[in-house]
Amino acid sequence: MDLRGHSTETTQLRVWSDMLIAINKRRLALLCMIDMSEAFDCVDHSIMLRRLQVGVGITGVVLDWITSFLTDRTQQVAYNSHLSVMQTVLFGGPQGSVIGPLLYVLYTAELSKVIMRRGLNVRQYIDDTQLYLYLYLTHLWPSNVWTHASSTLKPGLEPAA
Repeated sequence: MDLRGHSTETTQLRVWSDMLIAINKRRLALLCMIDMSEAFDCVDHSIMLRRLQVGVGITGVVLDWITSFLTDRTQQVAYNSHLSVMQTVLFGGPQGSVIGPLLYVLYTAELSKVIMRRGLNVRQYIDDTQLYLYLYLTHLWPSNVWTHASSTLKPGLEPAA
């Protein structure tokens, strides 16, 4: 995924453009915007490394480097001149790292595939995700728009079997 020249604003403009195209085609567009703030703090290192190896094809020295970057880290809290017990960090990545956002994008790459298999459209930029669904107005009465939308969205939001 090439993120150069892109930003949250670029993604929002693409979504806005998609919505306008839908309106021009006399379609109803339902949009769900998800901001997964601090989501990288929840990334499981073993899952991340497996996805990088199997899903992306990263192996050898590069995988070893990323493994050393993510694993065997500790943290400690200082408060009122007291230090907490040193704890091993099992999830997430170092804050403020340059590679962190890219690793998160690779970690969540499967998400867009799952969403699209459910017939939804998706736009993503790092931890911002926009899901949307188009409905033809000619096929729907206002009373059953939400019923149709929720029945389409619900299977995509349930855990995969």
